[in-house]
Amino acid sequence: MDTESRRDDWFARFGWAIVLTATLSMSAYSLFYVGRHLGMPWYFAAIVSLCFDGVAVLAADYSLRYARMGLTATGPQLTVFIFGGLSAYLNTLHAYFGHEIPMAKVLWAAPPVAAILVFEFHTKWERLSALRSAGRIAEALPPLGRHSWMHHPFASLRVIRAISGERLTEVVEREAPRYVAELKRTREVAEAEAQAEREAMTLETAATQADAVRIALAALPESASTNDVVRYLADARPRSWSVSSARVRQVRSAQARTDAESRRRELRMLPPASGSAL
Repeated sequence: MDTESRRDDWFARFGWAIVLTATLSMSAYSLFYVGRHLGMPWYFAAIVSLCFDGVAVLAADYSLRYARMGLTATGPQLTVFIFGGLSAYLNTLHAYFGHEIPMAKVLWAAPPVAAILVFEFHTKWERLSALRSAGRIAEALPPLGRHSWMHHPFASLRVIRAISGERLTEVVEREAPRYVAELKRTREVAEAEAQAEREAMTLETAATQADAVRIALAALPESASTNDVVRYLADARPRSWSVSSARVRQVRSAQARTDAESRRRELRMLPPASGSAL
């Protein structure tokens, strides 16, 4: 790292602290002056700054701790603004007791306000850094350029929608795996219910027992036994079929013979193998 980079990094880390020390020192002197003119003993006047600027700095420190964890500190931040504002108002009395020009009120009120602003900037930067380190801030979308938006607005919009949709899917899968699993289960149950309803409606339209058996054989797995087919048809809704096991075996055998005959016809239609001996 070169000298200029180290200097910039040092100033980014400690520059705000230097400015904060200078502004609070000036505010402490001003509040001491005001306290003495209000008749306070010197030892009480010396701690007036701690009662206002000190509370604001302590609340700001808590706000900074929250920020480094990536959290929002509404209470500490509100305390900083309240006590910083009170300190700024009391500092304006310095100009009043000193019989200074009206512009001097701005001079004496500025240090606590400046300290609050500097610390607020630093707190927000720390919070953003913590959120970025924790992966809580999304990367910027790719710049497509104005020409892409001018000449291909719908395609550009589809690209942005595809990228944002992919990011949304990643966030949901990472942050809410239980929700994703529940959503998949709900979808599977809904599909199973829809399939059962379609099968029931198909059975309702079956004209004969043989048709009902064929529909049941298509719906059930190949490993289903004859009794499974009989129970399936007996429990079918909205209409139940009373089919015997012999009828099921008869339809299954006929369907097997039909399938075997279809395979033989397909084999006869195949072209002869090439490379036969002359």
